[in-house]
Amino acid sequence: MIDLHTHILPGVDDGSPSIDESLVMADMAVNSGVDTIVATSHGCSNNINIQRYWNAYQQLKDALEKRHIPLKLIAGMEIFLTEDVLEAIKSKSLLSINNTKYLLVEFDFEEEAWVAEYYLQILKEAGYHPIIAHPERYHFMQRDPSLAYYWVQQDYILQANKDSILGRFGSNCQKLAVELLNHNLIQVVASDTHGIRRRTPRMDGIQALLKNEFSPLCADMFLNENPRRIIQGEEVYTFPPRLF
Repeated sequence: MIDLHTHILPGVDDGSPSIDESLVMADMAVNSGVDTIVATSHGCSNNINIQRYWNAYQQLKDALEKRHIPLKLIAGMEIFLTEDVLEAIKSKSLLSINNTKYLLVEFDFEEEAWVAEYYLQILKEAGYHPIIAHPERYHFMQRDPSLAYYWVQQDYILQANKDSILGRFGSNCQKLAVELLNHNLIQVVASDTHGIRRRTPRMDGIQALLKNEFSPLCADMFLNENPRRIIQGEEVYTFPPRLF
């Protein structure tokens, strides 16, 4: 499996606090069937330290090789969208996934839908492909989930968190995540891991649920095929979306 959304780099954001914890997270991921992780630390245009990111990235990459942990590390960021974000992306102060046109993006959980749409349109017009992190957690999406259908029609990619589907963010998030899956409005499922106790990098549980509740094909598409396509800069596969 490929985990497209993680906070595994040590000491960069609110994820792993140390290289030791990052290595435990890596072991947990590998033992649950993950062979590739995208290190998507939080990035914001008004709070950037790109060298800190690359130092932590290289530190973890070297440690994985030294410990012979079979986990491939890919660069990227979870970018908090603001009006001036485009210039930071163009200057490489904020990172796309594996230097492709794919951007993992997030909003304030209480953002207005029209503002979110405005930011996405800016990125699209500049030639980028937004991947919207955990849409099930945004209040505007919980109020009007039909927006997800419109976004998929706009070729935006929706990435659900595995803990939302498993009910660990509460019933509202779980209900919406499952509804989005049932309406073919999710293209990727990822861990959004932040540590070894809560929001862990283990992916075998969600893999089993997706296989049993949906299909082995769905599980492979969400956890392997579409993440692989994104890393390689290729077009993702989407089942025909259904309107709410």
